[in-house]
Amino acid sequence: MIYFLIFSVFINLILLFLITKNKTQENNNKKKISDEYVKGLNYLISQENDKALDMFISAVNYDDDNIETHIILGNLYRNRGEVNRAIRIRQNIIARPDLDENIKFDCMFELARDFHKAGLLDRSENILSQLINDNKKNSDLIKIYELLSSIYEQEKEWGKASKVIQDLQNLSKKDYSDILSHYQCELAENEFSKYNENSASNAILFAEKSLSYKKDSVRAKILLGDIYFFKKDYDKSFYYYTSSFEQNPSLGYLFVDKIKEIIVKTNDNGILNKLEKIFSLHPNYSYFNEQIKISDSLGPEYIAEITSKALEKGDHSFEILEKYVDLILEGKIAADNESIQKIKSFISLFSKYDNHHICEDCGFSSKSHYWQCPGCKKWSTISRVKLKDHIDSDTYVIK
Repeated sequence: MIYFLIFSVFINLILLFLITKNKTQENNNKKKISDEYVKGLNYLISQENDKALDMFISAVNYDDDNIETHIILGNLYRNRGEVNRAIRIRQNIIARPDLDENIKFDCMFELARDFHKAGLLDRSENILSQLINDNKKNSDLIKIYELLSSIYEQEKEWGKASKVIQDLQNLSKKDYSDILSHYQCELAENEFSKYNENSASNAILFAEKSLSYKKDSVRAKILLGDIYFFKKDYDKSFYYYTSSFEQNPSLGYLFVDKIKEIIVKTNDNGILNKLEKIFSLHPNYSYFNEQIKISDSLGPEYIAEITSKALEKGDHSFEILEKYVDLILEGKIAADNESIQKIKSFISLFSKYDNHHICEDCGFSSKSHYWQCPGCKKWSTISRVKLKDHIDSDTYVIK
């Protein structure tokens, strides 16, 4: 509906322009142009888009003054999802001899956008590469690099994307360190996925380069923890995991299983002492489940204590309450089992709402964590939300 309204406004403006123009022009050639426009607009109103397109393309062959109008018309076609029609308009304009260089750039750039929207990434990339060679204006290059980086992201060409973003950063003077850091992590993960010593060593170099762009990159630290775990360098692995945990406890669930394995493999009491110290430094209980997972090492009394404190504080997910119920049923906390069982049954009805991941920018929701939001394509915007975030504080009803 919105695009139909835009088309209607666009049509009315052109009609007004043509009527005014015809009152002051007697030239037969101009009259022919106006006739072509009016026929094309009538076809548009009648939703005969193919006939309308033929009329507009015919008008392009005569009209030197209103090529910008056709570029806008092509954009409207593209926004309506009629990319093939937009492409035909651009190609006919570009084919004109003696076309103004600025108009040619605008038209070729829009053609690259058309191909991009159509999923013809190679064609879009080729046009943008040509425009980079032909244009030296910073404002033009910035637009080109922004679109080109999007294409390389879709193609997962992280090395090329990194080069383009660096050029974009130099031109625009904006800070793209977070994006560059993620690109290096993508390269590191590609290497690490080969699961051999050489690739793991290469992955470390990419992850360390990620930290050079963004020294507090939790993703890079977790990745280094994973790589050193694979290499059986448990001291370094534990260091990067705990560094990540101290920086962002809510992401601890991504590596807590490996921390538990490190405890088992090393049998190092010093590691347990470090963990307990780290846990004690954080006033919230967002890491509760991580503590529960290593409860065999920390001891049941410790777990019973932190469970009770978490419930008293109220800064918890329903998983904590469920664990509390488990402890009661196990006889580790004294209570009436029958009443607690009813609480547990009630809680289980709402557990599906817990531990969802939400994009802070666009609201994309999923059960899994993503470093790049599948919805808006922005980096580092996904975070885990708990059930309490879904409950209205006034009515206690699920939002």
